[in-house]
Amino acid sequence: MSSIVHPHPQMLTVIAGDFPRLRRVLLVLFFAALPLSKVVLMSGKAINFSFADLLLPPVFGLLACLSITGNLKLPFLTISLLNCGLVLASALLNMETGLLTRGQTSNLVELIKWFVLWAYFYAAINLMPQARDFRLGLLSWVLSSAAVAALGVGGSLFYQLTGIQNPFSLHYRAQGTFEDSNLFATYVSASMLLAILYRRISGYRASWIWLIIGLDLCAVVLSASRGALLALTLGFGFLWLFFTSLRMKIAIASLAGIVILLALASPGQKEFLASNPITQRLATTTVNVNNPEAEQRKWLWSEAIQTWKEHPFFGAGRGNHGPKLPGGKIEIPAAHNTYLGLLAELGVFGFLSLAVLVAAIAYPLLWTTGTIDRFSPALLITSLLMFALNGMTINLENCRALWVLFAICTVFTQNRREILGVWRDR
Repeated sequence: MSSIVHPHPQMLTVIAGDFPRLRRVLLVLFFAALPLSKVVLMSGKAINFSFADLLLPPVFGLLACLSITGNLKLPFLTISLLNCGLVLASALLNMETGLLTRGQTSNLVELIKWFVLWAYFYAAINLMPQARDFRLGLLSWVLSSAAVAALGVGGSLFYQLTGIQNPFSLHYRAQGTFEDSNLFATYVSASMLLAILYRRISGYRASWIWLIIGLDLCAVVLSASRGALLALTLGFGFLWLFFTSLRMKIAIASLAGIVILLALASPGQKEFLASNPITQRLATTTVNVNNPEAEQRKWLWSEAIQTWKEHPFFGAGRGNHGPKLPGGKIEIPAAHNTYLGLLAELGVFGFLSLAVLVAAIAYPLLWTTGTIDRFSPALLITSLLMFALNGMTINLENCRALWVLFAICTVFTQNRREILGVWRDR
């Protein structure tokens, strides 16, 4: 009579183990592919497809192995399940409306897209179990963002010099691989701060990082995104005000004052601003209610607020809000405001579940930094602030890079002392 042989735990680790080399290869590819995206049409709906989506199957396979060995990390699982449950409940409660306005396939796609965002969050966390993995992922993000920024800068300059449209710019506005100048500028702005963080924790003085930061800054300017440039200014102002020494505060304030005075005193200021479409656009604002862009956003925001009033608790369901055409179909399925859009789609309950997640991620970075290094977690807080400020004028909840940034902040909090060990030993 044969007896059942139970595998030894060590054998399980070998069969379905950590696979460190495979994990690091997937880590590098996953982070590098985040900004590589393409808008495709599915059932008449525009879907933003990322090349990182192609890596999800092998990543899920790795996560399954980690689950077998008991090494799978699922922080904020309660918040995750609560939020996904609320999104699903919102979709079911508004199923009839969704079928009329967007169709069955479109509603299913919206649900899948939301669950995939959580998959990105947990995939990124489990790809960085150690400090060296964290630094490797950060390096991959920084180098990939530099390549995307270079494509955007090159595309913008190429159009301005030749007048020929190319995939990396929308006329004169740089957009890199995002097919959206504002989203491109948001990603590049956050990447600047992650580049500074990588230089700080890498263990050596990587002077080439400053070249990447300069390239990222040029990309933000050439994107001609007024919101992103304002968010970048406020973000660096936040760092300067709360996390620099008194001497640095005085030096930067003096330098900025001199630059502003020289710019205001320049006799050819108006001619210079009008000489290029980039500077001409950045010099204008949309606070005038008669401006077409301001009118459109006011219209979209009013529609989102009205939808939220009609569905205050569970929302209208993912993708079920926006001004409608005579046939009932939604004309513009976006509020051009992340917060109003989420309130309209998920209601108060769904919105608060996401707010709790962001607070749970950001709070340790703000208040439990200890005495090792306060500036490094401040860089992560500011990168989140970049997305938060840009979210006031565009929809960012579906941005995969944002959810991976959530994962980066979470891993940093969990392994803070190990990650900052190199900086501490300098």
